[in-house]
Amino acid sequence: MTNSPQKPQKETKQYQSSKKLIKGEYKKLVKKPVKKSYRKGCLIKIFAIALLFTSGGVAIACAWISWLFIFSPDEARFFKERLPEWMNFSETNTQHPQSLEKIEKILTSQGKILGKRLSLGKNKDKSFLLPIFQKRNNCQFDCQYITQLRAYQIAPSQLFNSGWSKKYFLNSKLDITGPSESFVVAPLVNATDEIQGSNMALPLSEINQFQGKTPTQGKWFYLQGKRSTANHAIAYGHILYYNPQRSNLQFILSWTSPSGEIPEWKQVTGNKDKELVVNKTVGFEPSLQVYQVKPIKSVRNPITLKLIELKPPSLKDTSYQKALLLARSGLWTPSSRWLQFIKKQIEKPTKKSKNRKISADAQAQIDVIGLHAKLSQKQAAINWASPSQQVQVDLINGNWSKALQILDKSPDDAKEVASFLQQDNGSLWKRAIAALEVNPHRREVQAWFGLMLAAKKGEAEAVSWLKSEVSAAKVSQDNLEYIQGLLKKLKGEVVKPQVIFNHPSRIIGGAKLLSKVNPASWLKSNSQIQLQIHKNQTWYAVEVSSFHNGKQWLSSPFNSLKSDENLWNYLGLNTDPSIQITAWNPAGEQQTTSAIIQGVQQQEGKLLLLAEVKEKIFQPQQIPLALSSQALEWVEPRRITLLELYQQDPNRVKKILSQIWRSFQTYNSEKPLPKLDFQRGLELIGNWSIQEIDLTGNQKPEALMSISREAIAYLYKSLNQKPSSPKPSSQNQQSRPQSLILSDSGKVIYNDFFQNSQQSLTAIAQLLDTERFVLIVENSHRYEIKAWSAKNKRFE
Repeated sequence: MTNSPQKPQKETKQYQSSKKLIKGEYKKLVKKPVKKSYRKGCLIKIFAIALLFTSGGVAIACAWISWLFIFSPDEARFFKERLPEWMNFSETNTQHPQSLEKIEKILTSQGKILGKRLSLGKNKDKSFLLPIFQKRNNCQFDCQYITQLRAYQIAPSQLFNSGWSKKYFLNSKLDITGPSESFVVAPLVNATDEIQGSNMALPLSEINQFQGKTPTQGKWFYLQGKRSTANHAIAYGHILYYNPQRSNLQFILSWTSPSGEIPEWKQVTGNKDKELVVNKTVGFEPSLQVYQVKPIKSVRNPITLKLIELKPPSLKDTSYQKALLLARSGLWTPSSRWLQFIKKQIEKPTKKSKNRKISADAQAQIDVIGLHAKLSQKQAAINWASPSQQVQVDLINGNWSKALQILDKSPDDAKEVASFLQQDNGSLWKRAIAALEVNPHRREVQAWFGLMLAAKKGEAEAVSWLKSEVSAAKVSQDNLEYIQGLLKKLKGEVVKPQVIFNHPSRIIGGAKLLSKVNPASWLKSNSQIQLQIHKNQTWYAVEVSSFHNGKQWLSSPFNSLKSDENLWNYLGLNTDPSIQITAWNPAGEQQTTSAIIQGVQQQEGKLLLLAEVKEKIFQPQQIPLALSSQALEWVEPRRITLLELYQQDPNRVKKILSQIWRSFQTYNSEKPLPKLDFQRGLELIGNWSIQEIDLTGNQKPEALMSISREAIAYLYKSLNQKPSSPKPSSQNQQSRPQSLILSDSGKVIYNDFFQNSQQSLTAIAQLLDTERFVLIVENSHRYEIKAWSAKNKRFE
């Protein structure tokens, strides 16, 4: 029997189920994804490792680059060329630091001449400026000139310095080339001269640091050279600035001074920083350039010097623009006085605008013009022996009437003046043109314009111009005859004096708008047949406060005047019938218009003038001021605080303070101020300012104080409780100020400082061709001119 193959035994159910379970779990385990938190942790570890290696690489690279910059600057050229402009310091901190002895040895071996080291900080041993000189060939005197400036900074002691051996980095260097000859001699050269100077660079032989307090924290230096001509010893050079934050030496500007003066830092505009003043005056012609330190958008060179210019005007006010026109033509003194008056009126508080201040740019222009005016006035105050020199300084200063008196002295003086006018380079001519543009009716200016025209182009040309001005109603017939007489004197002819009144009109008063005009009630001039009235005409009645009759000033009331045709001559209206009418709008802007006097009228001691204006520019509530162009000049007295004056004259301040406090008692009788000791009073109002001016003619200055109601209110408050904020000064008044004038002995000689006062001191002026000062006082309906009476000891 054969054995059949044995069949495999069947798996038990229990085994099969276990196997399936194992396979299922395996499949489930294989298919199950890795947890997200586990992956994220792995990525963070990988990123951290990469960042660690990268940071280490960057640190090693930075260290290597730093090592190259310090110890091997030539190999760092690739990096230096790719730095930003403000960081690319050429050799700044890129050379290996060296000792002073080695620096000098290397430079000397290169044939360079070393100058005296200048400090760039508080200690010369830490930072200094080293000038490098070169010697000119074939030279015997003043042969060395500056070619380069090198700024050095001490290296960190812990790295490079040991013991007494100090080492320095070269922070900055600047190659020096002098200004061109054409720039240096430009103030001496006329635009019409054929030779204007060459482009050859002139040498600079000196470098010095500006002494005293200067703007900014850096150091200011000036390079200087000298050049002599037949009549001038010129100084010229550059202005440099060292910026300690960037260790950078910066060229700012070039300068030249025909008078040989070094630029100077002065307080010109009243800002906290001084301005740089360059004197370019030639002869009698004042010329000062004033620069302000201004920031600019540059990291490496963040500052510059900006010239204060007179064009364009910083205010849109018409009167301000005319005043700047006078200044640009060289009439500094008339312009300065006009601008001071304009500023005073702009800053005068009104109901609508209580705290007004002129802009900083306008103030800068006013101060620069005032600086020129002081120089012009100083020259005009000297009595010059030469008639031509006297005429020149008077015309430059705007003293047209005084200059005409030279022609009356002798024929020889007139001939010298004629020769001088022929040689004028145009500076006086442009002054006359500007003065006529501002006021075409002023007789003295018309006369000088005609004289200049005759000297340049002949008498026939001058007479032709005069007749054309007569046709245009700018020159009167009497003025024509007067100027023709001066033309003859200019030629040396003896002229018979005229019998008629020929003095200019000098009239001061207030103006009032007229709604109706009755021609029959006004006295006409000799040349008028009938007064023509039209609908579109604007008329003002000028109530005269004071006028000059050719010999003396007369004031209202005018009871002794004869109302006849000679009154026109007596008033000077036959010579100059024009008058200026000025008022100030609520915004404080001055508005001025010209008017022509068409009639005269007397009413019970009052003298009225009928003035025709081209346009109506004033509001009914305004009180316009009427002035002849030659009536007066505005004056701005010197300001000083009581505390500053106390340091100079303690006894005087004690008297002033006593009178001020007494006035406070009467200012508010219901609530008088308590008595205080002197020191407490000085503490309270010591920063209030006063103005000093000799109004009485005793050669001693009086004290003028203008006080606002806000200042008084603050003072009352301060006496009840200690002030926590700075006390207001009188310059920051918010309402119409009230004034108090005290004599040199401390006595009150003028006072509108009382409650409900209806008068206000508007301005102080000087009557032309006199030394008398007057007060312009505004009350509720008119202006009054008050002068000091030595006999009665008061203003009247």
